[in-house]
Amino acid sequence: MLAIARAEWLLNRRDPRSLLVILGLPVLLLVLYGYGLNFDQEHLPLAVQDLDRSPLSRAVVDRAQASGYFDIVAQIEDDRAIAGLLRSRRALIVLVIPPRFAEKVATHRQATLELVLDGSDSVTANTALGYARALVTRVSGDAARLWALRSGLGETGLAGIEVRTQVLYNPELNSAAFIVPGLIGVVMALMAALLTSTCIVREREVGTLEALLATPVRAPEVIVGKLLPYAAMAMADVALCVVAGALIFNVHPRGNLLDLTFVSAVFLLACLALGLAISGRAGSQRTAIIGGIMGLMLPTIILSGFVFPLANMPLVLRAVANAMPPTHYLVLARAVYLRGVSVFVFWPHLLALAGLTAVIFTVAVRFFRARL
Repeated sequence: MLAIARAEWLLNRRDPRSLLVILGLPVLLLVLYGYGLNFDQEHLPLAVQDLDRSPLSRAVVDRAQASGYFDIVAQIEDDRAIAGLLRSRRALIVLVIPPRFAEKVATHRQATLELVLDGSDSVTANTALGYARALVTRVSGDAARLWALRSGLGETGLAGIEVRTQVLYNPELNSAAFIVPGLIGVVMALMAALLTSTCIVREREVGTLEALLATPVRAPEVIVGKLLPYAAMAMADVALCVVAGALIFNVHPRGNLLDLTFVSAVFLLACLALGLAISGRAGSQRTAIIGGIMGLMLPTIILSGFVFPLANMPLVLRAVANAMPPTHYLVLARAVYLRGVSVFVFWPHLLALAGLTAVIFTVAVRFFRARL
């Protein structure tokens, strides 16, 4: 087993380009995904139709401009200009301030604002709508409070409910803090697909598999021997991703690094074993690489909860997602990164990850035997 591991290591060490890909690609992907996948929206194009022209309406517009979430791209007078702005995508949202808006707020009557959005990009539109509602609520609340104080009613003159919000684990609601732990799982799934999905089929193509089978080595020893050097290199990639996340995105694990190392090792064994299982069944290296990407990377991005919440998926897809190691790894990695708790707090996911790793390893051994 150790001889097989040494031979596999020498094969990679003698190819500097492979080592460059193995050690450089994870950091490159982390940077690209980290900057590319950003759920925070800023500088959204906003058009304003101010029919009130009061100090309060100007305060609403000024607050929107100063927030950093919106850029005022147009001040319009005619309703017909709204459709043209949204159709040409010059504006994503149009804020319509009706006449007598300030008067109604000052007299504590129902005041209405209209928000017209481009719904072709529903994700961005929902984000912009949330920003706009929060902005208008704050400005209107400040104006009502000022009216109550000037009227001699004090704070008790304000009716309604005060909502105080406290955000735990990610107070700044920073997208990078949520994305970086998930990216480690995505990048490692891709690396596993590239590293081990061609191991066995490559030896079959070059004719060295027969020499390996002439030895007294058994199928489990072949699989373990193939896994060991790639597991070591993959763990080095995890360390590089953690360091890159801290230096580039200022995202640090709050929990125990030993917990992160342990669950990463178990997850990597599952991914690498799945790559070997694909390699054992593939007829060519090209087929093995495509199978590795289809079987590891794409499900990790789409079904693991990396981008799309599992709770929003149909029951069948949730069942498929829970049968995949990345789904459980992302929960455990984010527990260490964001919550700062032990992975044993989420012991069902830990048991599921360990069980899936054992099952995938068994499948890899059986697939190798089936092709002897």
